[in-house]
Amino acid sequence: MKMVLCTLLCFLALNSVTAFAQAPKANEPTTQKDEQTLRSLLDEVRQLRVALQRANLNAYRAQITVERLRIQQDRVDRLAREIEGVRREISEQGGWLARLPERLKGLENQLSLETNPTRRAQIETEYKDHKFSLEQETKRVEQRREREAELGKQLQAEQLKLNELNDRLETLDREIEKQATEETPKKK
Repeated sequence: MKMVLCTLLCFLALNSVTAFAQAPKANEPTTQKDEQTLRSLLDEVRQLRVALQRANLNAYRAQITVERLRIQQDRVDRLAREIEGVRREISEQGGWLARLPERLKGLENQLSLETNPTRRAQIETEYKDHKFSLEQETKRVEQRREREAELGKQLQAEQLKLNELNDRLETLDREIEKQATEETPKKK
């Protein structure tokens, strides 16, 4: 809304100044001072137009950068949550995996002491099941660790992109500040 209003005011000012410049009153001779005033007004209107165009462009660039920054931050956050989930799974499985070798050792001891063939067969079956579970869970943990490493690389790459966007936004902010200070009239 402000932009439309500013543009409209500039347009009206430019038209007024142009109309004034083109139609001097018949009974008033144009003086050099009037022409100089008119030229300075036209220059001021042109400078205002350039400043408005620059401000519009900077606002557009900032808006795009902020939106990209938001999207990138969402990616980084999603990957961080995913890594945390994988780490939690590894931790949970690690505790269970740590107990399996102890359980296998206990079953081996029972096997060596067991004389009843039926009970011995049950212990052997249980031992094989636990050994198979140990192998399977070890593979799953390794797969999750690989997934964690892969996600870590992705997170690092996405974080670099996020940092680049932050840098770009800071650069744009500095440019806007610099332009604002350059365009501010200096007091005499």
